[in-house]
Amino acid sequence: MPTNPISAVPVATARYYPRLSEVITVDDLPEFLSFVENGLNSIFDNIHYKNLQYSKGHRGDSAFYSLDIVSSKRLELSLPFDLKLVLNPDLKDGDSAISSFPITLEYQWEILAFIKTFSSASFSFSIEDFYKVGLDVFRISEEQVLAQMLNVFVEAQEGVTKYEQLLADINDLQQITADPTYQELAFPEGAEQSIDSVIALINNNPGINESISLLLFAVYILRSDIDETKSRLQEFYNIIVFQEKTRLF
Repeated sequence: MPTNPISAVPVATARYYPRLSEVITVDDLPEFLSFVENGLNSIFDNIHYKNLQYSKGHRGDSAFYSLDIVSSKRLELSLPFDLKLVLNPDLKDGDSAISSFPITLEYQWEILAFIKTFSSASFSFSIEDFYKVGLDVFRISEEQVLAQMLNVFVEAQEGVTKYEQLLADINDLQQITADPTYQELAFPEGAEQSIDSVIALINNNPGINESISLLLFAVYILRSDIDETKSRLQEFYNIIVFQEKTRLF
């Protein structure tokens, strides 16, 4: 006995939109956004997206993201006469069950191109910190710092060499001479005067705990007047930058 065929009625299936956290985590963002890390993790877990496009700088210092944020259901307001006001209807892909919001995120944190471990959380933005970052960016050794200070700031008094003047300037630094046990730096009789011998004297002095770079910063760059300190720091790095450009070109 024949039976009447039952036609299948297609059932609309909700489309799947992945969570934002599946492709973007706080680890992908620059470190200076770490103060909102917990909040971003929670947001990324509860936001869905589509049409993601992104690119990252090969040096790790920049990134660009473009995507559509997708709501879990269509956002709408009921109006008289059975009308509805739909907020951001999904016109691009025609999904009538959602609202979508196109957004872009772009950042450029140039310091990351030079210092991969740079942490804005531990950076005080003091003149000393900028000085130390510059040393890392230009990969300046303590020998090079000492040579730069000799060339730029050391003015030898009559009858003494630049090396002897540098030792005298260090011996006048109040933060180390305030210690009554401090032993003044001096070349032994007949010793060769050179950058290496100055470094050895400083490193072997028990009263000096700072690195040579920070010691010379305190002697020749740091001043009570902030504008003068900035000017001397600029003078120090102007020559470094000029030398770097000369080397490259």
